[in-house]
Amino acid sequence: MQHHWMSRAAMARISLTFLVAGLAAACGGGQGGGGGVPYAVGGSPASSAGNAPASPPSSGAAIAPAASPSSPTSVKIGVATSPKLGRYLTAPDGKTLYTLSSDPANESTCAGKCATAWPPLLIAAGGKVTPPTGVMGTFTNIKRSDGTSQVAFDGHPLYTFVQDTAPGQTAGEGIVAFGGTWHVAKAA
Repeated sequence: MQHHWMSRAAMARISLTFLVAGLAAACGGGQGGGGGVPYAVGGSPASSAGNAPASPPSSGAAIAPAASPSSPTSVKIGVATSPKLGRYLTAPDGKTLYTLSSDPANESTCAGKCATAWPPLLIAAGGKVTPPTGVMGTFTNIKRSDGTSQVAFDGHPLYTFVQDTAPGQTAGEGIVAFGGTWHVAKAA
């Protein structure tokens, strides 16, 4: 009798599929609030409210995880480039930032198990976002349903993905889960 074994890559894809499907089925969503302090390019307050390897991101210090009781008082956003995806935003630790297509402007609907799989980029209330050089757009801090503050870019809340374990990985691109499609946050 001959045995057929799956490759590690095939098993990893199947495991990821079940993880995402299970988390999507269990996600109850959540409601976030809008508002916050907007930051224009340059980090000063504004007057009005894939899978190809990437180049090394330009970023700063690490961020606090979603479960952390305290969030950083400042967040420096970076940019990486992928031949397949172009320029996209990165967290201070260099990991890819994502948006969820179903999030309303300035509101996060990703909570609970969704936020476990897609940790929000948190910042202390009133904290300062330092945008990357050459990126046009507005960064804001929005209030989440759990009372924490999350960084948003042009009204889109920003998240990382737990399957991206190192800078330059974009494993979350195109995943359909938690009521929408996840995309790398494009650097305008």
